[in-house]
Amino acid sequence: MNLENGLGAVAAKNQVAIQGFQQGYMAAGQLVATRHANGRDWWVVIPRVTMNGFYKVLVTPNGIENNTLQDIGTYTPTYSSGQATFSPDGSHYARFFPGNHATDSLAPLFIYDFDRCTGLLSNERILQLPLEGGASIGGCSISPNSRYLYVSTYKRLWQFDLQATDIAASQIEIGVYDGFIENFAVSFNAMQLAIDGKIYMNAPNGVTYFHVINSPDSQGLACNFQQRGLQLPSKNSASLPNFPNYALGPLSGSACDTITTTTSKPLEIANLYAYPNPTQDKIFVGGNHLGNGAVLSLCNSMGQEVYHHIWENTQIETAISMADLPQGVYYLRVLSGNQFFTEKIIKE
Repeated sequence: MNLENGLGAVAAKNQVAIQGFQQGYMAAGQLVATRHANGRDWWVVIPRVTMNGFYKVLVTPNGIENNTLQDIGTYTPTYSSGQATFSPDGSHYARFFPGNHATDSLAPLFIYDFDRCTGLLSNERILQLPLEGGASIGGCSISPNSRYLYVSTYKRLWQFDLQATDIAASQIEIGVYDGFIENFAVSFNAMQLAIDGKIYMNAPNGVTYFHVINSPDSQGLACNFQQRGLQLPSKNSASLPNFPNYALGPLSGSACDTITTTTSKPLEIANLYAYPNPTQDKIFVGGNHLGNGAVLSLCNSMGQEVYHHIWENTQIETAISMADLPQGVYYLRVLSGNQFFTEKIIKE
């Protein structure tokens, strides 16, 4: 952005991130990213299709620093469809693979732990979901608190608890396609977590509706899934934006939280406040310079988000309950415009 007298310029282009592999080995539509534990760099992950494994690229201010191929597990998908996603805190990676509806009756759901320091996937779990509806359609997304995984096929939507000892046993059916048709079936397809904390789902056909999970942090039917909850101004067909969690910061206390940056400032610099601190019950956050849409989040010492809130101009302050959180150190983060502020909070 400093080039061309402040107008900005492209300093490098056409850089190959992955090369030397047969064309078509990368799964279409399943490239996702999460921030490195240092809070600055990014891990970009895309699975292979006809061979087991995942391509991983580390992106830094210097460009492509590293690209690797990790082989993990024994299941080798042979058909490119479905969706992959990271949890907002970057600790989980999930991939749903609807397979080939002409030959498959079950579709595998892959769940992994992800190390934001090393970029390694581990602890593979494979669950099988019924494939029905005559289409290789489906997607997945994870709730803002990184606990609940949602998986859709053409006709059904399920919720899984990633904190459960037995994730498969936590499966709850959230919705069944009601058969509504708008020239084409307004059935279920891919999903995307939005900045308003809701999860939006499109249909595989050209229709004017998105389905909405209004309260994805809630268990079971309390997540309030609404078919055709958002009407669009024009038709959409199987297309959604792919947004990583830009608000994810460093994994505080980890060996990879090594970058000193001046972009993060204490709250008082912006006339923001948080009190009481230390606290045993709750903290109050507010200030005159919080813009509409500012993101407030509270993370534990492992970098896991335990609270998420979108600021509105009408607010004076908001209360964050910490009564049910264990004692320890937490980090309050405020992202307002291009400014990033932090405050260490002690729970006694």
